Amino acid sequence: MSNDYLFDTSRDALMFAFRFCGQQYAKAPELMKGKVIGSGKGLIGLDGAGQAGFISREARSLPKAQFYALLARFTDRFNPCTKCGTEQPTDEWMGACKWLAEEYRIELAPEAHIKLMTLLVQRHFSPHKRSLADIATFFGDGLSKVKHINAKLSPALKKLEGTAQAKIDERLTYLGIVHSDSDEAAA
Repeated sequence: MSNDYLFDTSRDALMFAFRFCGQQYAKAPELMKGKVIGSGKGLIGLDGAGQAGFISREARSLPKAQFYALLARFTDRFNPCTKCGTEQPTDEWMGACKWLAEEYRIELAPEAHIKLMTLLVQRHFSPHKRSLADIATFFGDGLSKVKHINAKLSPALKKLEGTAQAKIDERLTYLGIVHSDSDEAAA
């Protein structure tokens, strides 16, 4: 990879942008001691905030459903509760999952409860998959109903996410934010 690119992939860029927070500002005492902070690409402090904002803006320029699919995939999903320390879903992740659940409920399963759809969307985007049987029991619905809804929802979300990923890959590559495979072929 050339050093001219900030990120190897758009996935890396999106994770950086959606997970960037204000607490990442460089600490003067660490810098004065000669400690190296960050990757050496200027992605800390205000420069990092600016780059995160730029990448986020590009993602937000996609159709709303595609943006929320990327946000649900790449934002932080959980943060520790400040009171009890247990893991709680982040507002960004919950908001993206709820929006997608509402959108797809109308199209795929208008009879389904919105909370059921939200759990199925969360299940799709979570690395820790809650079982469909557990979800069915939680809602008092039959397992076959939950499987039927999930069988329609999961492929739709995969297709949406794939389309969003392809569009953001193309955009961030064009802007020179991420490395392009065609750059290696040309070299």
